[in-house]
Amino acid sequence: KIVNSIAVDRSGQGNNGTIINGATPAPGISGQALSFDGTDDYVSITNSSSLDFGTGNFSFSAWVKTTQNCSGNKVYMSEYESDAQSIWLGCVDSGGVGKAFFSTRDSNVVTVGSGNSITTINDNKWHHLLGVRNGDNVYIYVDGASENSGTGSRTGNFD
Repeated sequence: KIVNSIAVDRSGQGNNGTIINGATPAPGISGQALSFDGTDDYVSITNSSSLDFGTGNFSFSAWVKTTQNCSGNKVYMSEYESDAQSIWLGCVDSGGVGKAFFSTRDSNVVTVGSGNSITTINDNKWHHLLGVRNGDNVYIYVDGASENSGTGSRTGNFD
């Protein structure tokens, strides 16, 4: 749901986001979505304890519909604390087509990436992307199917 310049969080956690630089409301899978110009639009969510994952397991998910070229990587959703600590869910160019990816870098700069999805996601169709961290493993799911994974010995946290 979009109210003025606020993207209302439907999770019940109260993590409403402020729409920055002109993303516009558009029809979505369930209610409204936002249309981004691919240049500088984004939604900013204030840091909240419900988004501090510590050393626990977590998931990131988003519905996306795009025809945009994914060269240079396109980030759909991230939590960025510093160069040493970040979580990314997005699209990467793979042989000229867009594939989903999920990557984590903990506070001790241990990076674990899922690898690219099998499914092409920049095909002007709605896709549900899900990135999961479970222990030392990360997974990328597209439309409910597990498509790739990565393993790494994490030592830090995500706060």
